[in-house]
Amino acid sequence: MTVKAAAIFRKVQRLRDEIDDEEIWLEQTREARLELHQIFDRFPWQAQVFDTIDCPEPPDWLTDEDKRRDCREARRLLVELERAVAFRNASAV
Repeated sequence: MTVKAAAIFRKVQRLRDEIDDEEIWLEQTREARLELHQIFDRFPWQAQVFDTIDCPEPPDWLTDEDKRRDCREARRLLVELERAVAFRNASAV
């Protein structure tokens, strides 16, 4: 986990907490989310880490095993980012 990835994640998370309208949030965080996607060498068609925030497991309607595996990987990256940010916040105290 890089410091840059954690910083981008914190920024997007902060905006997620501040902006109630999902369309506005998507618009205002698009570049940052794409940059995070690129940091993790993910392809454009793969799930973004933020797609898994409220979804610890792939949705039932997603039956393709490759796509389910991709969702699990995105979720793993999300959890890793959350841990990195929590550790950094705890270290700053």
